Amino acid sequence: MLNVDLSSFPVDTSIEIDGSTVCLQLMEGGALLVAELGPQSRPASVKSYLELGFSNALEFDAGLALDSVRQSMVLTHWLRDVSNWEGAAKALEMLLNQVDVCRAAGIGKPRQALKESSRKNAERFLRARLAR
Repeated sequence: MLNVDLSSFPVDTSIEIDGSTVCLQLMEGGALLVAELGPQSRPASVKSYLELGFSNALEFDAGLALDSVRQSMVLTHWLRDVSNWEGAAKALEMLLNQVDVCRAAGIGKPRQALKESSRKNAERFLRARLAR
């Protein structure tokens, strides 16, 4: 479980956590947790992701999608009855792990330098992970 105060994170807004862009989109009956992988114009990335196999999807419980709003390839995870980041903590950690697996396989964008506006949240997240 993440050891970070998620209560300050905004919902329905993309934020940077641990070098990844994520968003918790509130919907009727729950929330959609989304992590951006990279531009959707890279068919090789989709092919590479699919080659990771069905077991990867089963292990992490998130699916690959092409997001026309973000113009990128994303991992999504539906969270029933979740309405805030605290309720998404376990799924967030798993999704970030899946993003790391995808990046290790050469899928998606490489880690970018963190934007100044998200640096504090990312630092808290990393410190909490290292403190375990």
